[in-house]
Amino acid sequence: MATLRTMSKRSLFRLTLRSLLLQCSWNFKQLQGLGWAWLLIPELRRLYAPTSLRPIVQRYLGYFNSNIFLVPTIAAAVLSLERQQRLEQPVSIASHAFSEAVMAPFAAAGDAFFWGGLRPLCCTLAVAGGALGYWWSPLLFLALFNLPVFIVRLIGPWLGYSRGVEVVLLLQRWHIADIAIVLKRLTVVCLGGVAAIIIHHDPMDFSASYLTAAGVLLTIVSVMIVLRKGLPLVVVLVGLCGLVVSIEYAFFTG
Repeated sequence: MATLRTMSKRSLFRLTLRSLLLQCSWNFKQLQGLGWAWLLIPELRRLYAPTSLRPIVQRYLGYFNSNIFLVPTIAAAVLSLERQQRLEQPVSIASHAFSEAVMAPFAAAGDAFFWGGLRPLCCTLAVAGGALGYWWSPLLFLALFNLPVFIVRLIGPWLGYSRGVEVVLLLQRWHIADIAIVLKRLTVVCLGGVAAIIIHHDPMDFSASYLTAAGVLLTIVSVMIVLRKGLPLVVVLVGLCGLVVSIEYAFFTG
């Protein structure tokens, strides 16, 4: 029993790949429950003998629902606890109880960040690119949204397995909820910029178009920084209105 190895990086990567099929068996009773159990089975087979595997798997066949991008992180932490229990090491919480306790907080944080914050912002930037005439703006949306998703799916299992129950503290340490709020505010600001682009859009050469895109990007980064520093959104909007009026007066009038 003492010779049980920890999960390798390859096994953690396979865990990430299996999580892509998490919702293939989604149903109204268990939601992600069947996919959740299926996700854990390969490692549970390695930890337990076939004769004792059935009751272990049945513990995870109940209700489960969380953010799909953070599920690999939860799964890795659960499997780390399962290994400690198999080695009869002391644990602060049972593995199945841990999954039931953290699925809701991870769902709230993940949905707020990915669906409520990141996705609207990426859509807004893609629309701005389309308004400027870039044919690849839909690809820009896919790249901007999926890059953070890929990073979280790739690094999350390693963090979950190495930290165990302490992975929950990362939600507080990284201020996921606060970042989601900043992204939502930034989306509102970007929507105002998109409206201005659409209203004043005229045919322009490539150099002017790229210059406009660079200016929009610089403005977005600046707004994100000041919002992250705690500057009120009203102050930011008033400042942007002043900037727009100045640009209008300098380049589009007189």
